Amino acid sequence: MLRNASSINDKFGSVRSFTLIGDGISQTIVSIFNPASAWPVPSGMLLVYGCANQQAKLLYSAISTDSESMPQVVKAGDLIGAKRGGQIATLISTCGARTCFDSLDVLGWNGQTFVSLMGSPLSLPAATYAFTQTDTDPALEIEAQGGVVGSIGAGPQRTDKQIWKWNGAQYVKVSSTLAPVEYRIQAVYEGDDAFTAGDFQQAIDWYTRVINDAALKDWLTEIKYPKAHDRDTLTAYARFRLLLIGLLRGDANARDQLDQLTNDYPGGNPVHTTQQMAQAFWNKYQATQDFKAACAVANAYANSGENGQYLIVDDLNLFGYTNRTYTSDDMCPIK
Repeated sequence: MLRNASSINDKFGSVRSFTLIGDGISQTIVSIFNPASAWPVPSGMLLVYGCANQQAKLLYSAISTDSESMPQVVKAGDLIGAKRGGQIATLISTCGARTCFDSLDVLGWNGQTFVSLMGSPLSLPAATYAFTQTDTDPALEIEAQGGVVGSIGAGPQRTDKQIWKWNGAQYVKVSSTLAPVEYRIQAVYEGDDAFTAGDFQQAIDWYTRVINDAALKDWLTEIKYPKAHDRDTLTAYARFRLLLIGLLRGDANARDQLDQLTNDYPGGNPVHTTQQMAQAFWNKYQATQDFKAACAVANAYANSGENGQYLIVDDLNLFGYTNRTYTSDDMCPIK
């Protein structure tokens, strides 16, 4: 009947039975689409029926919005190894002009209705999801492989592979592995993360790679951005961060980074302002031996836009809407 009504076809929609609530009686899971919708994946409904007093009873329903795909049933079964009924894994896609974000949910019976068993939402661009058995725990793990946003405005991206495990109450993310760094800006992000975590040696390694690794790609140059100078922008920023680390660690050669900035980026160079920020920081620190006060001076300079030039962060924020947005206070984050 549903096929005749164009609500199920060989690609979308299904009817299946499975014991979901542990009462020994099979429930019926119905996934149907709206034949009038025009999405790459049509909108629709997920319905779960049980049986009571020899009558079908609607136990659960979910209706997608106009901007969402139908809730597709990815898997139904004993996903968590509880042997007291099964669970339903569903997939909903939300699509833009070039990219779909795919959201996975796992539904389980709580005694009254079906509720999400995810500890937090799981949504990735152009994603693929698989349920696997990788350990002796009877619960299945979720392997989530994300893709990238298919727009040049999104900037350079790293795909993300996540593992989610059942902890006895819900599925939680236990690992996230990004694809290897390809672009210089991505190495900067790694350095910044290590700096924030206080892992200065790791930060040094990444910032040094930003400066020296010719194999790293420069995204603005690659896309032929007008007057692109992203390698200089990121090299100068990395040297400033190495200056901060050198002083924080008490390195005798910390000033070498300032001297290199002064030599490489004189007045008239597009990133001369980063040298000026470093100089302002250095002068204040030498006068006061107060790292926080020196940081405040550096951040104020970064926010000044002297001589009608772009703020330093403007050049750092040119790497697409999926990447980070810096403020002037991020330049020297010691408060």
